[in-house]
Amino acid sequence: MPFEDPQSGLWGYRSSQHIAIAASCHIAGDFNQYGIAAVAADEGWQYIDTNGNVVLIPFVYDNAPDVFVENLARYVESDKIGFCDERGQRLIAARYDFARPFSQGLAAVCTGCTRQYDGEHYSYVGGRWGYIDYLGNEVIPLRFEAAESFAAGRARVYLDHTWIALALPDTLPQWQTLQGFLPKLVMSHPLLDAAPFETAYGQFYLDVGEEA
Repeated sequence: MPFEDPQSGLWGYRSSQHIAIAASCHIAGDFNQYGIAAVAADEGWQYIDTNGNVVLIPFVYDNAPDVFVENLARYVESDKIGFCDERGQRLIAARYDFARPFSQGLAAVCTGCTRQYDGEHYSYVGGRWGYIDYLGNEVIPLRFEAAESFAAGRARVYLDHTWIALALPDTLPQWQTLQGFLPKLVMSHPLLDAAPFETAYGQFYLDVGEEA
């Protein structure tokens, strides 16, 4: 369990009989059922095992390690982002410049995007965006200029100065306007020639609206 050294103010771990990991962290989280804990060291946030070995470097969001969503969380390796499980296993290799959390079985990812700051907050812009599944398969190719997470079976992507609504398979059986989501159809958009949008994940349906 975590303990604080009264002299240094740093945290470590001890069992009922002895110190297991010397106090060297500014924050020490509890070990999970798989023997992995998040700690804040001088180098930043880390995942460690019960021997104090660094297992992974988590992606930091809101000044804390990324939370696990759909049993996966983001980690950082060589300035790239991948996904790990609660055992600290790398399930999806770190090969993307940014990745959003998983939502409804898919995660928006990008290559070539860069972090853009607005005061204390930032977002990732540019590059090419698409979606991966739990196995890391790029089920929707990285062809978009921006991509948001899926919610209620829908996600917005940006292409050729136009916001496009993607719908999960079987969510939209035919072309239809997404009320309150996009203003109206633009029938001249070239992507209309490829409907429905065939991917390795199945058929996705596009609803094309005016530029937001």
